[in-house]
Amino acid sequence: MIPIDHKVLVIKVGGLGDVLMATPALRSLKKSFPSCYVYFATGLSNKAVLRNNPHVDEIIDINDTHLLAGHFPAKFTEALRLLRVFRRIKPDETFILHRDWRYNLLAFLSGAENRYGFRRDLKGLFLTQSVADVRDRREIEKYLAVFSLKEGFCSHGTEMDLFPSRTDVQLADDFFARLSGSSRWIAMAPGGAANVKIEMETKRWPLEYYTQLAGLLLGGGFGILLIGGASDRHFTQQISAEFIGKQVVDCAGMLSIHGTYLVLKRCSILVTHDCGPMHVGACTGIPIISIFGPTAPTEYAPWGIDNCFCFWAGDTLPCAPCHAHGRFPVCSHRQCMYRVTSEMVYLKVNEILAAARQTACDAGQEPRC
Repeated sequence: MIPIDHKVLVIKVGGLGDVLMATPALRSLKKSFPSCYVYFATGLSNKAVLRNNPHVDEIIDINDTHLLAGHFPAKFTEALRLLRVFRRIKPDETFILHRDWRYNLLAFLSGAENRYGFRRDLKGLFLTQSVADVRDRREIEKYLAVFSLKEGFCSHGTEMDLFPSRTDVQLADDFFARLSGSSRWIAMAPGGAANVKIEMETKRWPLEYYTQLAGLLLGGGFGILLIGGASDRHFTQQISAEFIGKQVVDCAGMLSIHGTYLVLKRCSILVTHDCGPMHVGACTGIPIISIFGPTAPTEYAPWGIDNCFCFWAGDTLPCAPCHAHGRFPVCSHRQCMYRVTSEMVYLKVNEILAAARQTACDAGQEPRC
């Protein structure tokens, strides 16, 4: 067994998108320090994001249902279990990608000599070095700033990573082989915007708008792929029920994260809102249209890709963005979402795809959409 000279612990619990947005920093860490052994502590609900990731040597499971949504005894028991795990591995350095000082305390009690994180709650208590949590910066950029506190760290790009297996590729091939009709598929992700702790309903574009958009796209000769996890079938089934016998395929809950990634790569465009599937789509390189409301695209839109268009009516409302410190206030009107209509998005879909066709023609290539 090869001895481990330098152990690094990274802590990030949250939604699918939160873990994905940490992958550029993980890649940069491993490229900057190839000999370090990287532990990544994350929730059971989203650990699959890191499957096959060569920049993570070992995943530490966190029961995020207990830690984030459990009653106090469950929270305390899981935190104590984590502390035992951390003390057993004895990390040399810990990177905490949370703003909550309690994660800093766990890192301190683990015995890690260097502890890097955000300077927000209690001014970076229990950290040896910290960075300010600046609002108008992308999350990926913020995570990279935390890692940049370590001397010798160099950024190696902002692209997010997913590493599908050969089995994933074969399953995606089989899935598309069963599809018939339109060769131009538009993906929609009407669900998401949830984790084990909270349902962020105000982040979702209205379901009736997704349904209206599907009708417009079907009339334009497109096929519709509805994507998401098993918990999103509540949304996707309502849309597909409106178009029985049409080119609408509901694959929510049928595909893994990596399978969803591979299926999206074959679509012409993804339409969604600020949610995990948006970030999965950003990994593929296909055009993305995302509707923002209570969160600002300046913080959470995919970073470093040219073909992502964000609708945000929040700049016309004094209450937006209303998301702050991980919390969403109760909203009675959701005007930031309702002001972005299905017709507006439909026009943008056609505009983006027309530009893509022209670019392909100019390059002497066969248009893919």
